[in-house]
Amino acid sequence: MIDIAIQIVNYKTKAYLSRCIESVLKDMRDSGIVYRVIVLENGSGDDLRDLEDSYKGELVDFQYSGKNLGFGGGHNALSKKLESKYIFALNPDTHIEKGAIKILFDFMEAHPEAGMCGPRVLLPEKNFFWHKKPFWPKQFVWKEFFERYFGIRIMKNIAFLEHDPIIGSALFIRRDAYEKVGGFDEHLFLYFEEGDLCNSLKKEGYGIFFVYDAIVVHFYGKSDVSKRRKVEEFKKSRRYFYIKWYGEEKAKEMLAKEENILNDKRLEKVL
Repeated sequence: MIDIAIQIVNYKTKAYLSRCIESVLKDMRDSGIVYRVIVLENGSGDDLRDLEDSYKGELVDFQYSGKNLGFGGGHNALSKKLESKYIFALNPDTHIEKGAIKILFDFMEAHPEAGMCGPRVLLPEKNFFWHKKPFWPKQFVWKEFFERYFGIRIMKNIAFLEHDPIIGSALFIRRDAYEKVGGFDEHLFLYFEEGDLCNSLKKEGYGIFFVYDAIVVHFYGKSDVSKRRKVEEFKKSRRYFYIKWYGEEKAKEMLAKEENILNDKRLEKVL
């Protein structure tokens, strides 16, 4: 059994995929961690044969689904390909900063109560606060704000906090916990998968943690999927998620409230 299966589900993101893989391989070099990268071409039509050729002899495998299984379905399929202690579900439009994977690995090794953790995910193309609610603990929002804009380190002794949901572009998951809850709920084709997995893990008594010193850069929204399709999938997943976790009546209230604030035009701007 290896330590980490680093899973990447590609859907029309080939332009970013190679850079992501390179950042992973660079970060894992001399780490002492036994790992393998496994990439799924998720029925998008991207031709990855040149990447397969370029990574021959590396710890990188390529799989093809033949159809779009969705985010969760893609990762569930990949999870059956390797035996590992941990699964690192990583978006293809991400870049691993130095030492991030080992930091996450060491955290999980030291905290058996954790079912899943995530790094500090930065979105370079968005404003400072845009992506942080609800995925960041408030303490860490201000910690990074003071560090970035004033060069002042605050909360120096706080390296992680229990928090959920954590952002779905980089999820470091304990496999035993993942299998106990049945992996990702495949009714959620796109969006809300991380929140659902967080809830499922918490229901089984596991903790969810945000690990500040592990950094992953996410070039958000680089999959070549239309804005209209994204809005449709978001609304479908949101409805399913709310009904599953809050019941029909509460879900109706929540949806009515949110739809007044987030109409389709606004959703198109942020998705």
